[in-house]
Amino acid sequence: MLRRAVVVVCFLLPTTSGFAGGFRHDNHDESQLRRRVHSLKSNSDDTSASKRIANSQASLGLLLDFGQDVDDADIVKLASLLKDFSYCHSSIKRIFNVPTTSAYPFGPTYLKPLSPGDAFELPMGEDIDPKLASLQCFTALFLLSSCLEIKTFVEAVHCGHETLRLLLRLNLVFVDGGCIVPLVHLFALDIPSGDNLVIVTDLHPNVLRRTSFSETEGAVMYIGPDSISLVHHFEAGIKKFKANGGWHQSGGCNVLDLCTGSGIQALATMAMLRDTNSSSVVADVNDRALRFARFNAKLNGFGNRLRTCQVNLLDESDRKRLQAEKYDIVLANP
Repeated sequence: MLRRAVVVVCFLLPTTSGFAGGFRHDNHDESQLRRRVHSLKSNSDDTSASKRIANSQASLGLLLDFGQDVDDADIVKLASLLKDFSYCHSSIKRIFNVPTTSAYPFGPTYLKPLSPGDAFELPMGEDIDPKLASLQCFTALFLLSSCLEIKTFVEAVHCGHETLRLLLRLNLVFVDGGCIVPLVHLFALDIPSGDNLVIVTDLHPNVLRRTSFSETEGAVMYIGPDSISLVHHFEAGIKKFKANGGWHQSGGCNVLDLCTGSGIQALATMAMLRDTNSSSVVADVNDRALRFARFNAKLNGFGNRLRTCQVNLLDESDRKRLQAEKYDIVLANP
């Protein structure tokens, strides 16, 4: 049900993303994948995560386990760590000399992930600022999808050994042959009318080399231009929403985010509203997407204000479950 003051935002693109907020392509032919893995093994300079994920027997199990049996205290520690060394869009832009004026001023910073066969070396030195070194390490791992040697990481990052253990417990990385291998992306957004956000997603399909994990769970879409465009459009409309009398509910604003994926739309909306009474219901057919959305809500301080609902919008009974509640704002990015 919809209250009187409603903002309905839909952004529909003829993309290849599926109904669940993740991809729905068929995976690569197994014989092609085997040939690719064989060619990767001979390239010792390759630091791409794609190589080691493809070669690892354990990586699929770790990917499948993301968001399950996670200690909330560890997510809080990660949030504090990211804030400590300013893992945000503005900081990342500076270290990569990204122009201040860009098509996406809120972020995220789009860096092309390493392809199989690529190599990346961190520009480290003895006089580098410790916080900058930590930022560079995290950017290399979680935006460039580059593996890092354990020795390099623990020496560069503040409390390196403890931080590595934290990332392992959260299934954000795994260790393979003395290297740290990222399993996810961490996208930073600087919300002008709210707090900065960090959104965790599955790796870009060019890195992950797969778009589904099982018949029922698809990969959760990385933060693409369609998602960011919707965030920008909503930020422009939120002032008009308030000015036109859409902000008189004493109980706060209730947001419904359909096909939520990582939860970015609902989380960005709550950050923009800057109202501690606002809450969100995020819906998706993909349970993996809902695990990512819950993780991201906790990571950004919205854990107790976001509820997940596994629904198939093509199913009438599922639609009725959603219609039983009243919403002020409805978002959708199928």
